[in-house]
Amino acid sequence: MSRRVVLTAKQKIAVLNDLKTSKDRKTIAAKYKVSLSTISRIQIQENKIRAITNPNRKRDRKGAHVNLDRTLLSWFNQIRSQNGIVTGPVLLSKAQEFALKLNESYVPDRSWLQRWCGRNALNFSKIYGEAGENNATSAEVFTTNRLPHIIEKFSPDCIFNADETGLYYKALPNGSYKGKYENPKGFKTQKQRLTFLFLCNATGTYKRAYCIGKSAKPRSFKGKQLPLPYYNNR
Repeated sequence: MSRRVVLTAKQKIAVLNDLKTSKDRKTIAAKYKVSLSTISRIQIQENKIRAITNPNRKRDRKGAHVNLDRTLLSWFNQIRSQNGIVTGPVLLSKAQEFALKLNESYVPDRSWLQRWCGRNALNFSKIYGEAGENNATSAEVFTTNRLPHIIEKFSPDCIFNADETGLYYKALPNGSYKGKYENPKGFKTQKQRLTFLFLCNATGTYKRAYCIGKSAKPRSFKGKQLPLPYYNNR
């Protein structure tokens, strides 16, 4: 028995586009490996299919509590548009709050929240970097309007850029090859670090690097010629 093929919304839209250019339904059905009745059903539901916002969804599943679903999704989109952090407990708390305001007889739980996230193509992900700290609009205004007037007074040799980075010199990699039957155990990450500052002017004629540590006179430096100027932050 052949496996039933379920088309995504994106594929259904492609079928509809093919139907506009070709009237041969048999050829289109063979192309997508579906039956003629499926092609006919897709054509009948054209308006509904083209209205689906997520083109990779296979079925347009709706929950039993449509108003609650929409209210929570609207709140979620508003918070994320401001780059706000939304966790599972926060979502569940807001869902229960909205359910009470909407006089819903159902009290959302973790299972409901999991299904709601699936219906709206949401998943949890760790957030890395510091890009969220940046205000792109203000930065663009500054670099376009103010910065040129500031640097026009200086020659390129006197315009510098600097950036820093950290070296966790005792930290081990967070992954390892292992034997088939091993059960590796994690360990605490060592947080000792050195900070490096890199400095360069606009013409590239002046380049410097500096090392900043915690101790004023580390024992490991005794009797050694350091490749970089060293400073301590105490």
